[in-house]
Amino acid sequence: MACRRISESVVRGATTAESVVGQALARLEGDRFGAVVSVDRDGAMERAREVDLEVRRGRLRGPLVGVPVVIKDNICTRWWRTTAGSRALADFVPSYDAAVVERLAAAGAVVCAKTNCDEFAMGSRGTTSAFGPTQNPRAAGRSPGGSSSGSAAAVAGGLAPVALGSDTGGSIRLPAAWTGTVGFKPSYGAVSRRGLVAYCSSTDVIGPIGASVEDVAAVFDALAGPDAGDETVATARAAGEELPRTAAVLLDGDLPGVVVDAVRTVASCFPKRRDASLPSLAAACAAYHVCAASEAFSNLARHVVRAMPRSRASWAEGTPDCFGPECARRLELGARLLGERHADALYFRALDVRREVARSLRDIFAHADILVCPVAPHLPPRFDDHLPPADRGGGGDAASRRGDFLDAVAPDLPADYRDDDFTAFASLAGLPAITLPVAGSSSAGLPVGVQLVARRFEDRTLLAAARLVSRLLRDDDDDDDHEEPNASIYY
Repeated sequence: MACRRISESVVRGATTAESVVGQALARLEGDRFGAVVSVDRDGAMERAREVDLEVRRGRLRGPLVGVPVVIKDNICTRWWRTTAGSRALADFVPSYDAAVVERLAAAGAVVCAKTNCDEFAMGSRGTTSAFGPTQNPRAAGRSPGGSSSGSAAAVAGGLAPVALGSDTGGSIRLPAAWTGTVGFKPSYGAVSRRGLVAYCSSTDVIGPIGASVEDVAAVFDALAGPDAGDETVATARAAGEELPRTAAVLLDGDLPGVVVDAVRTVASCFPKRRDASLPSLAAACAAYHVCAASEAFSNLARHVVRAMPRSRASWAEGTPDCFGPECARRLELGARLLGERHADALYFRALDVRREVARSLRDIFAHADILVCPVAPHLPPRFDDHLPPADRGGGGDAASRRGDFLDAVAPDLPADYRDDDFTAFASLAGLPAITLPVAGSSSAGLPVGVQLVARRFEDRTLLAAARLVSRLLRDDDDDDDHEEPNASIYY
């Protein structure tokens, strides 16, 4: 895989980190996808020369030595502007590196650029950044997904072999699915969030996007582990790589045939399969957006306190001009949920749905090792496409309560909130999830991704399952045109 090929070549002296990073910088500076917001040529080249010196001294080994990495622009970098895609942070220059940046450096990787993202990670289409939209290298005129749009586009477009993104309700998995890359959302608590510009602190995670499972696994191994600066990180190592045998298959709603076929193809890689249902699927997505808006309003006040009205009435007087319209609308919802009398009832109902989702997932994993499902209920949309409202779901008292909740919150939800139908539930439960591209699934040539989900902290079991699926799908694919994105950039 790309990372291993680069690191092995650097370590054995066949090339240098300086040469590899120089190639990457040239590609990043020629970005035509709107994927990159800033490049640190001087810093990256200096770091590459340091890596080469450490290699010559025999002090650096591992799969990331000399590997160029790009990171989402909501991850703090010391003395390097971090905007989170917003005018509100146009002049924010952190005085410290995020924990994940420190760990990449310790592994011998070289951070070269910051990538575009939806404003404060609020978006699923890659269109709300103050720097403009990100284009999809694999599907011209269609969304690359969000909010980690630039990270996915950078990998898919051959600008870098691997990238970091953040995932709050699907923001790594959706862009990976719509750009034909691999996106991994670790368990909540597996990777430090120190230095991440917070959106929804109870679901935010940092994870990798790459061209292969091997590449994202190598990055995860470098990032995972305890951090004294983040008390939400688990102190124990994630579980080992026991190979899963039983897959639960979740297919719900009116899905495109190519998506259904792709899910069934991936599920067929496991010896045993069983159908699964998640009755609270649509309500989970709505509950996620209620929780996210509420936490976002509180979190963003720390960055731009003077610009944050404290009530819905204050918002009605005028949107603060430092926020884009989608970000402002979500913050208005958060203000209403937290600031008005009785509005918190919706927030507490969202927490009830969250608990219901966790119970349903425990029931599924009592009989299965892995959950296989779509990443999104549709293929990459055109930038101006929108979706109909979510279906209320089946009958019964519980379904009726979920339907009432959906009716109550639907008018305030983002127009495209159904993009998160199949990703929000794993975020609410803190579970690890990975997106795999399924080659040749769409007759229109559009990328199709399938999601694997595992129990919390069984991240390495999930990665083992993803390796198995990727290997079996490669063995079954006789079309040589379907190669990994970015597979031959360097070697």
